[in-house]
Amino acid sequence: LVISRTLRKDKRFKLLTDLQIPFVAHGRSENCNKSAWLDIDNEKAFYDMTKHFISLGHKKIAHIGGPAIYNFSIQRESGWRKGLSEVCSSIPKEYFQISELSFEGGMKAMDKLLKLDVPPTSICCVSDTVAVGAMQSLRNHKLCPGTEVSLIGYDGLELGAWTEPPLSTMEQPLQSVGEDLAVMLIKL
Repeated sequence: LVISRTLRKDKRFKLLTDLQIPFVAHGRSENCNKSAWLDIDNEKAFYDMTKHFISLGHKKIAHIGGPAIYNFSIQRESGWRKGLSEVCSSIPKEYFQISELSFEGGMKAMDKLLKLDVPPTSICCVSDTVAVGAMQSLRNHKLCPGTEVSLIGYDGLELGAWTEPPLSTMEQPLQSVGEDLAVMLIKL
């Protein structure tokens, strides 16, 4: 089996190990140290994303993160916090919004950010799907995504090319990851 969307405390690792079913995970869990897994460095990706915004002159950088049950959500939040802490002595707690991993979740989270007394000028989004929802919220508030408020998604999904303006995103190498997971599984 190949498992994905790994949870922070993922029971599937122990279950599959106990059942002696060969598996690899696309992603990590707190309890994956005795299992085969392949993952990107989520923390570094969002650290780099945040530092990119800083290099463009942004200081009010928010993060729309995913539910804390997902390990990648925790790692991506950590990278954002690490990058932002290098230029800010304190991060407004309202600049961190948790979203369901959906268009609607991204829209609701961005709505909350835009209602702040001092809204952010840029947003690190946990996924492209969430980012597209956030872009819709900006348009609903008569703001131009990418011009008045900057945002970057994560995944590199094709749908981002179809938005107006096209979504800036950090791309995961999904094709090669799929091949690498298959090779790892065959070796098991």
